[in-house]
Amino acid sequence: MDDALSLWLDEVKAHLITWPLAEHVDIVHIETGHLVAQYRIRILLADGGLIQCVERKRELDGGLLTEKYSFHWQNVEGKLIRRWDNAPHHPEISSFPHHLHDADETNIRPHGPVDLFEILRIIDNDFQFEPKR
Repeated sequence: MDDALSLWLDEVKAHLITWPLAEHVDIVHIETGHLVAQYRIRILLADGGLIQCVERKRELDGGLLTEKYSFHWQNVEGKLIRRWDNAPHHPEISSFPHHLHDADETNIRPHGPVDLFEILRIIDNDFQFEPKR
């Protein structure tokens, strides 16, 4: 695997292991190939919620290009809180293909591109967690 992709995957794993809101991290799948790496990770949160993460990057011209991502955040009851993704399903959105499903699958809003580190910062900064019952 290419060094930049290997370093990226190592950073992802290290960050999740030390993220205080993660109660358990399940690395479901990691796949690497020539100039491409992707993962599927499930993060059980301290409040009982869940984040399902998919991200694929390609090494291009010495940098990393995000080709695909989806970060699905749900509460302990399984209700969607937010999902950020770049699936090309909503061409009417000004930030196409990047968008946010906010609290409901049909509430679709423009949103810029994100990665796992940005999602964790958003959750850290913008949301209050209730303890598990």
